[in-house]
Amino acid sequence: MKSEKGITLSSLIIYVIVMVVVVGIIAVMTKYFYGNINKLENTTTSLGETTRLNTFISEEINKSSNQIAYCSEDGSFVVFYDDNNKDEENGENGYTQYTFKNGSIYLNKIKICKNIEDCKFEDVSDENNYKLKITLTIDGNERQTTYKLKSAK
Repeated sequence: MKSEKGITLSSLIIYVIVMVVVVGIIAVMTKYFYGNINKLENTTTSLGETTRLNTFISEEINKSSNQIAYCSEDGSFVVFYDDNNKDEENGENGYTQYTFKNGSIYLNKIKICKNIEDCKFEDVSDENNYKLKITLTIDGNERQTTYKLKSAK
């Protein structure tokens, strides 16, 4: 009787081929995993900035006596006026300004959003309602939102 200890050359080649295929599959899966992690991080950042701006703008549009006082022609800023927020003793004049400058959005002089590529404010009011359209570009993604103020004309 012949003793069959060890492995043959053909079985060794098959083992090596199977291992190369398994390592290749793991490498491809890892590449897609880390690629998606980076995409998710960019998306989360842009969504965070959009949500932060929406929070501040929502507060403005929900004030019962707020109106759009002025919107610049180049779309770099918008000014709201609230007659109920006028208090000369405390230095309140009733005006609130949102400005896009140097890749950031400011509420009066306070930075509320950063890493913004472009932002345009447009007054798209009709004869009955005050409406503000904001076009926001973050990480190459453009988002347009139109807000209707609670106060009517």
